Amino acid sequence: MMNKLDLYINELLQEIEDLPSQYTEDALEYYKSFILDAKEAKTPEEEILLQLGSVVEVANQIKLDYYLKNQNSVSRLFQKIFKILKSSEIIEKSASYFLALLTFCSSLLMYLMSLISYISIIGWVALLGREYIITPSNYSSTKLSLFGLALLGGALLALLGYMFQKISKLLSGYTIRLIRSKLHKELTVKEERRIKNRFPLIIAVYTGFLVVGFVILLITPMFRNATSIWLSLPAKSYILIEDDFKQEDVNRIDINAVNVKISIEYEDTDYISVIYQKENWMNYNTNLQNNTLYISETGNGKLPFMNFIGRHYSTNELMIVLPDNFKESININTIGSIVETQEIREDFHLFADTSLVNFNYIDTCNLNINTVRGHITIDNQEIETNNYKWEEDSNICLIEINTVSGSVNGVNR
Repeated sequence: MMNKLDLYINELLQEIEDLPSQYTEDALEYYKSFILDAKEAKTPEEEILLQLGSVVEVANQIKLDYYLKNQNSVSRLFQKIFKILKSSEIIEKSASYFLALLTFCSSLLMYLMSLISYISIIGWVALLGREYIITPSNYSSTKLSLFGLALLGGALLALLGYMFQKISKLLSGYTIRLIRSKLHKELTVKEERRIKNRFPLIIAVYTGFLVVGFVILLITPMFRNATSIWLSLPAKSYILIEDDFKQEDVNRIDINAVNVKISIEYEDTDYISVIYQKENWMNYNTNLQNNTLYISETGNGKLPFMNFIGRHYSTNELMIVLPDNFKESININTIGSIVETQEIREDFHLFADTSLVNFNYIDTCNLNINTVRGHITIDNQEIETNNYKWEEDSNICLIEINTVSGSVNGVNR
């Protein structure tokens, strides 16, 4: 018949049998040696059992020793950190908050990597579409490309979600082991469940914010503008898509010499804008805000970018503001049947193809151009054009208008 000490060893073996056999044999050998030494010292059996402690406590300690022994260098660093903290309450809170922060930082890094990859792909599509305005012929293919990018983004998020699920499981289990080893107590099922559920909750909330951020970036033209800047591309254009694109609804202003093009879609809709800039135009910066195109000196030699895409409201007005010493030549051509209103301020120097057009108005005036009727109105006074040619099969006409301050040449394109 087995005595109590033999039963103790058998129960201990059953508790730790899931550990590697070599480690189990070494652990049992240690406790067998302890019992043998106690017997030789003629220690009573009850006192030996009291010194050993309960089978469950000893088995848990053996398991913890095994896990801690097989931890990597990072785990050992955490172990040293927690040794400094003597308070059990501080240890428990530190383990929870520190690993929550670790989870957040790792998720932030992975999302940043995926975002950079995603931006790179969109930048590649923008590079393929450089130097052309989206028309019905390439509108569908470009839209399909962006749809493919959206699917790719969804696949990336799904992959990241799976990876974060695995990370959460590992970190929560690691937290439980740390608390057990430092507090030397068993956690209840409720406590373990609370710790395990904490990390997925953090990741779920953070993932939700990132998904919303991706959606906002995809529908924001500024994101596609920033793509070219992030990738340091010699950006010729940015691709902007609008539904129900109609060529006849577009009024285009071409500022050719400085290589800037603005295309506007009216009739109470957003407008399409494809922006070009010349690489060697180093001393000026452009900014489009609230229907106003600002061109100003920067003096820092940076390549300027048109950095704001807005919405045209009911005024259909575009105001151009130039510096006093602006020396670049500009051509402004109107195409289509839309009335374009330009507010021209003082010291506005305009060079049309061969003729200098110099508007120096003390007070702000409105210049209204209507290509259908082929006339110009200044300060509500209608002046007939000197040269007017209308082509029946197109929306383009040739206009040459003489004004008090200069002349405007419309070019038949």
